[in-house]
Amino acid sequence: MQPILSPQQIREVDNFTCQSQGISSLQLMDRACRAIFDWLTSRFPDLSQRRVVVLAGTGGNGGDALGVACALAMIHADVEVYLWTDGHRCTPDNLAMQARAEQLRLSLHKDELPGKPVSSEDILLDGLLGFGARGGINADLAGCINAYKSVISIDLPSGVMADGSFFPASAVHAHHTLAIQLPKLAYFLPECDACIGQLHFLNIGLDTSCLSSLGETDYKIMSDDAMDSPRPRACYKGTFGHVLSVTGSVGMMGASVLSVKAAMRSGVGLLTAVIPEKCTDIMQISVPEAMVQYREGVSLFFSKEPRKPYTIVIGSGLANEEKSADILMETLVYAQKFKFPVVVDASSIHDLKAILNVQPSLLEGIVITPHVGEFDALVGHSSSHIERIAKARSFAKEHNCVVVLKNFRTAVISADEVIFCPYGNPGMATAGSGDVLAGIIAGTIASNEFSIPQICKAVALHSKAGDTAAQTIGERALIASDIIDALKQRY
Repeated sequence: MQPILSPQQIREVDNFTCQSQGISSLQLMDRACRAIFDWLTSRFPDLSQRRVVVLAGTGGNGGDALGVACALAMIHADVEVYLWTDGHRCTPDNLAMQARAEQLRLSLHKDELPGKPVSSEDILLDGLLGFGARGGINADLAGCINAYKSVISIDLPSGVMADGSFFPASAVHAHHTLAIQLPKLAYFLPECDACIGQLHFLNIGLDTSCLSSLGETDYKIMSDDAMDSPRPRACYKGTFGHVLSVTGSVGMMGASVLSVKAAMRSGVGLLTAVIPEKCTDIMQISVPEAMVQYREGVSLFFSKEPRKPYTIVIGSGLANEEKSADILMETLVYAQKFKFPVVVDASSIHDLKAILNVQPSLLEGIVITPHVGEFDALVGHSSSHIERIAKARSFAKEHNCVVVLKNFRTAVISADEVIFCPYGNPGMATAGSGDVLAGIIAGTIASNEFSIPQICKAVALHSKAGDTAAQTIGERALIASDIIDALKQRY
């Protein structure tokens, strides 16, 4: 897991890097300038023939922008530099970069609005505000910047704060954001995405060996380091768990089939689908590997001592089931009695609201997988995604459960931490994608263990399979079945 650091912690990493590597902060700034310049020349091979407008603020970001302007001048690019102080004092490193620019006879237009783009080929480099800034920028200035067809922001678009707060009327809408090595929370919030554009990470050689000494962070990023591990040679199907899939109803068996197939593709050894008797043919033809238990006899089934431990997934395709709330209640009582993990998805998330009013203790230890609409319906509307995440964390703490909040960047949320998935694409916003995720989570838990790392592994697997599918057939044509098919390529 990679931590998402606060602005203060990022400054500590910068300072530690300078100390451990015996360099000055200006030399570290030079590295950032070189990385940005290299990205620009790689992205725009004809850079020296283009007009480049550089906007610099008074801090570190402004220093980076000024350093890049100097490098552009040295390749004889048509570069214009605008220094916006807004009454603030410039940092020492920023002043040093200004001195370099003056030595190269670059004119610094102070507190002036940049001219309009002369050509669609013009580039604007935004280095006004950095990760430590608070507040937006001049609305007229933002309007001038956003008129350009190629806006490149350093680390964060000006007007977007590292913590995800931003000012829509006075924020830069970048086409590309060049992240200086370390991730910021804003990168993972849907409100900020339109401002960030395409995100590119630039490595400037920061020494991150000090991260463990910086204290805990509230937010982290999951990795795919443990996407797969070899199975033991001495094994049989019972070694890899048994999923009980309480899903499906007349007219919605597709969701059940998707969830069941996804669980099977996630490595579970056995799976029993608890479905209506009249839907048996659909399931057994679509997924011959699955066993079937008629839901009409589920009360009798749940009244018996289980012969084996189950991981239960419930909800996909249950919307047309008249007794869905009763089925959820029976399932949760059964799971709690025998300490079985439960993944609650889709319409069963709506049914949780009634259970919260009657027996909230049944939520203890479960995993719920709502999209933002389902979560808002459960706990109330949020004015921003960061507020929604805070509510999810409070919900997880209050009920001792895990919330997998599906969105632009899906987050696994517990009482202790929020872990974002950096993978996935817009093509996955399609019917059945959530059913596939619920199945993958259940299958991964059943075949391994119930833990936050395994839930994160499942979420990452789902998103990376979606990325694989999108690369093959494109985002627009992607459907949920393609994600399941792509699982074969992820293992």
